[in-house]
Amino acid sequence: MNSDLIESLTPIALAVISAVTAWQGKKLRELSVRFDKLSGQFRSAVVHIRDWQRWDRTGRIGDTPTIPDDLIDEV
Repeated sequence: MNSDLIESLTPIALAVISAVTAWQGKKLRELSVRFDKLSGQFRSAVVHIRDWQRWDRTGRIGDTPTIPDDLIDEV
């Protein structure tokens, strides 16, 4: 390749790299938000399971533990 061809293709290559980087950044932010939501739901589910285990160990006295609001759509 001669230097003129490289000079003419450099802006195009940089534009493509920039677009791909922006797209990857957007996807990474979306995955981060989804991970944070799922992580919160996981912690809530663990607490809920522990409530059920405590209720069972104590002789099943009283009402059953209620499902947390953030898990209602998942159950």
